[in-house]
Amino acid sequence: MKILIVKFGALGDVVGALPFLNILRRLMPNAEIDWVVEPLSYPILDQHPALDNIILFRRDQGFRQLFYQIKQLRKNHYDLVIDLQRILRSGLVTRLTGARRRLGFDRDRCKEQSWLFTTERIPAKPDTSHIVDQYIEFARHLGATDLAIEYGIHLNNADREAGLTFFSGQHPRIALNIGATKPANLWPAASFARLAHLIHDRFGCRPLLTGNGPEDKQRAQAITKANQNVINCVGRMTLPELMGTLETADAVISADTGPLHLATGLGTPVIALFGAADIRRTGPYLHREYALVGTAPCAPCRKRHCTQATNQCLESISPEMALKQLTRLLDCQKIQT
Repeated sequence: MKILIVKFGALGDVVGALPFLNILRRLMPNAEIDWVVEPLSYPILDQHPALDNIILFRRDQGFRQLFYQIKQLRKNHYDLVIDLQRILRSGLVTRLTGARRRLGFDRDRCKEQSWLFTTERIPAKPDTSHIVDQYIEFARHLGATDLAIEYGIHLNNADREAGLTFFSGQHPRIALNIGATKPANLWPAASFARLAHLIHDRFGCRPLLTGNGPEDKQRAQAITKANQNVINCVGRMTLPELMGTLETADAVISADTGPLHLATGLGTPVIALFGAADIRRTGPYLHREYALVGTAPCAPCRKRHCTQATNQCLESISPEMALKQLTRLLDCQKIQT
C-alpha cells in the first residue's frame, strides 16, 4: 500500500496534521507513507518516524519544474492520495498523481472547488470543529479506532542546545512569539512590552522574543525600545532552532500562528491569545485551559484583516491577564524562580 499525503503548509497546519499521520501509521504499519510539502515546513517532517519519504513541492520555480515534480509523483504509483489542503493547487496535484483513489474533504468544506479532483470524500460536517479533529475524520473514514494524539516531531540535540543558548541562562524560560501571519491575530506590541516588564518584575527573568517576518522585526524594535529587559531573537533563528527554543521553553505566549502550534506539538505549555481567530477551531489542541479569549461583538470573525477602527477583541486582553495565566501555569508546573 502506497499512500501520499498532500499538505503543503503552513507551519501550524502541518503540525495539526501530524496526529492524523501517526494514527494512519498505526492503522497501516506496513504501508509506504509519503508527504508532499513546501520547503518552509520541511523541518517539521524531517526524520519523522511515521514517514517514509518527504517530497518537496517548489511552486516558485516555474512550469517546467512543476511538470517534473508531477512526473516524479506519477512514477510512484500511489494507491491512495489524501488531500488535506483542500485548495485548487492541492486538488490539481492530487489529481495529476494518477492515483485511482483520491480522498478529500466533503464539498462544503473545500475551497476553490478542490472537491472536483477527488474520487472519495469524508462525510459532510460543519467547518466548526477543531482542525486537528477534522483531519482525524480522515482516519475514522479509513477505519482507524486507535485515535490517540501523538505528534512525534523530531529534534536533534544541536537544535535543543541552540534553544538553550538563545535563552542565555534565564530561568524560568519564557518565550513571547510576537508575530502572526494574519494581521487580525496580532496582539499589540505595547501589550507585549508591558507583559515583558511584568514578567521581569515578577520572575526576575528576561523573556525571549521570537518571530521571523519583516513586520515582526519592526514590532520587536518597538518592544525593545519600550523595555530593555528582553532577549530579542526575532529574525535570528532557523526553523529548527526555533523548534529547539520552543521545546526548551517553560512556557510560550503567542497569538494564533505557526509557532503556537509548534510549541503545542513539541509538548511545551502555551498561553494562547485569541480574538479574531476561533479558538474552537484553531486554538491550541493541548493546554487550552491557559488560553485568553478577547471579547468584542464581532469576535471571532475569522478574518485576515480587522475591519473595525481598533482591534478590540485582542486589545481587551491585558498584559496583567496574561501574567496571571503565566503565574498559574508555572505554579502548576512547579517551576521555581
